[in-house]
Amino acid sequence: MIACGAAAAFRDVLGGLKGGQRFAGGPNLEGEGWVPNITQKGLAKWSAKDIEYLLETGELPKGDSVGGNMRDVVRNTSQLPSGDRAAMAAYLKSLPPVEGPRPPPK
Repeated sequence: MIACGAAAAFRDVLGGLKGGQRFAGGPNLEGEGWVPNITQKGLAKWSAKDIEYLLETGELPKGDSVGGNMRDVVRNTSQLPSGDRAAMAAYLKSLPPVEGPRPPPK
């Protein structure tokens, strides 16, 4: 989950994690796209089963699929025992909601 915290965190002008913004999303560190908020602010409507399924298949609840570096994450998490994915989902569901930065308009 450390990698998720680093990717899904808003950064200051020097690239450091902004205090209190861990897991709250922000610009993709690779320079293209946006990393979503994975606190309860962003995942409130997701069940733990939704998160487990995403970690196993890469499919989002509304039928889309993950992209970018998250495909590599899913390639790895899909090989974990289901109990490990369940523990990861439970951890994400336990995070308090954090208001993160808003993605730029498309």
